[in-house]
Amino acid sequence: IVRERYVREDLDNEPLLLRESIGAPTHGNHIPVFDFEVLNHYLELLSDLRLKQGVVLESVMLAVREFSLGLQSRVRKLIADPRHKLHLLHNVTNRTLYSQPSTPSFSATSPSYYDAMIISARWLQETLTEFPVCFVVEDVFVRDLLTNALADQNVSVPVYSLTQYLDITFIGDAHSDLHELHLSLQTVREAKESQGSGSDGEEGAPAGKSGFEGDGYYSQVVLETGTKSGRFVRGSLEIDKYHLSEAFVQYLSPSPHTLFIPTSELRNRGVHGDDVIVEILPESEWVTPLSRVIPGKAKGDSSRSSIPCGRVVGIARRNWRPYVCTIQDA
Repeated sequence: IVRERYVREDLDNEPLLLRESIGAPTHGNHIPVFDFEVLNHYLELLSDLRLKQGVVLESVMLAVREFSLGLQSRVRKLIADPRHKLHLLHNVTNRTLYSQPSTPSFSATSPSYYDAMIISARWLQETLTEFPVCFVVEDVFVRDLLTNALADQNVSVPVYSLTQYLDITFIGDAHSDLHELHLSLQTVREAKESQGSGSDGEEGAPAGKSGFEGDGYYSQVVLETGTKSGRFVRGSLEIDKYHLSEAFVQYLSPSPHTLFIPTSELRNRGVHGDDVIVEILPESEWVTPLSRVIPGKAKGDSSRSSIPCGRVVGIARRNWRPYVCTIQDA
């Protein structure tokens, strides 16, 4: 199989199109570039005409498409609305902005997604000198990762949470309704996340039995602390389509890495596409994927090279979708 990337050559006038479609900032000092999480959870807020200016990266739209076709349709309608000045920046198909992705997926936790954001931030800083931009990233993990990466490359594009952006840009009682709507949507989001995380256990230990039985997750406090300290890593779960009991997690730290999840028990009820928190297992427990096993040798044969393994200890975001099906009694 040969993968080819279609790169358009008719987008060299992208800077001109961007200036004409957006114009100078009408509120605040920056043109916002919205992240996947902002589009996913706060699209109703972006429909307000006071937030009519902004940039949506093509790579973010690919992540939206992988997550939900319904969400993609709603975002496209908002971009096409003539009352808004949302510009779709072709950072994937534009030859000026294109770079070979490290992974084929553009899900919101894949290394390619972060790489595209970094390249776009550098390009926007160099191109739109008269219209400074800022990235609005809701996820704390992604925000910290992007901030550090941009600082390492001397890119002075600020990265804000949506709360920070609203506080900086919309000041005064005239915009109090905007802040109230944001707070309401934020409350709904937090309630959904706490409902789906299943992290009701005691702090510092999985909610269910100890060990690798897959009966519970660490509490939210432990997950956040462990991720920041480097004890845990976070990435997108990809199940091997040929060996369904095995899975892999792509994560950045700070360069792309892959963790192997060898059994469904260690996957801990994670499904394909979930944004998961993973604890790296001791090296003595590392094994080799079945796809690399040499016929006639046992799976744990030490004569073959093993790879880093881990177990899922928390779910940051579920990749649940509605399905139409018929349930039959066994």
